[in-house]
Amino acid sequence: MALSRAAVLDALATQSEDRPPRTTTVADLATALDADCHAVRRQVSNLVDCGLASRDGEGEVRVTRAGAAVAAMDVEGVVVVDLDGTE
Repeated sequence: MALSRAAVLDALATQSEDRPPRTTTVADLATALDADCHAVRRQVSNLVDCGLASRDGEGEVRVTRAGAAVAAMDVEGVVVVDLDGTE
């Protein structure tokens, strides 16, 4: 079964719940998801590209505010996020 981006976002949001948001590693996310590290890294990169996660200078990741909001929506299917807010 393929690892979904939503599953990675949910795990990242759970691990970033502290204030300020705590960072985590791809390896820790892979362990939490019982998933292949390469698959998690690919999905994290996609989340960073979408603005739903951010990566610090040391390569650790955390959920962004937009990512936390999407994770909290608890929706199924496709979610379109307009980061520009122009429409």
